[in-house]
Amino acid sequence: MMAGLVLSACGTTIVVEDVETKIESWLVSEFEVESAVNCGDQTVPAEKGYSFTCDATDDDGPFELEVTVLSETGDIEWEVIK
Repeated sequence: MMAGLVLSACGTTIVVEDVETKIESWLVSEFEVESAVNCGDQTVPAEKGYSFTCDATDDDGPFELEVTVLSETGDIEWEVIK
């Protein structure tokens, strides 16, 4: 599964808490699945091609997401990798 959203970039970084909230909201709206997403305390540059991982948990258990920055304006996409 791969999905994408637009976030606002704050200067030259993307706010990780916004990424977590957007993914959680997307999972609820698309699949009616409550989840907890944790991307840690990392600083994410608003740099096209930058990737990072987030841990997530839903009723089926834990899984890992890879999030990729698509643009300097905060476009991102993610996919389940584990």
